[in-house]
Amino acid sequence: RSRLAYFIELMEKINPYPKLK
Repeated sequence: RSRLAYFIELMEKINPYPKLK
């Protein structure tokens, strides 16, 4: 797994809102 994917997952856990791509 890449660091970026890990970071995105962490943000999703902390932020219940949908991603704003």
